[in-house]
Amino acid sequence: MGREAQLPPHPFAEGEPHLQWTRLQPIRTAAEVAVAFAVFTHEPFAYQRIAGEAQRIRKLGMTLQAIGDALGVDEKTVRKVTRGVRRTRPTLGAPCQ
Repeated sequence: MGREAQLPPHPFAEGEPHLQWTRLQPIRTAAEVAVAFAVFTHEPFAYQRIAGEAQRIRKLGMTLQAIGDALGVDEKTVRKVTRGVRRTRPTLGAPCQ
């Protein structure tokens, strides 16, 4: 029991020759790591896909909810796309254009 485990001396311990510690591989920082990813998707966003058709239907007098149901999007999306497009209301007795 009188025996104690002896650790090897530290390379930088006093009295030891100064050894140079070197890494086997360089340290990589975030700037050196190459990263690639896709920014754009293949399909356009929903509002871009329906913009032309929604504006055309809105001019015919359909409601926003009906346009959304027909095109498979939310009423809010149709509202954003058709902002500024006035809905024409058919007048009784007026000729169709």
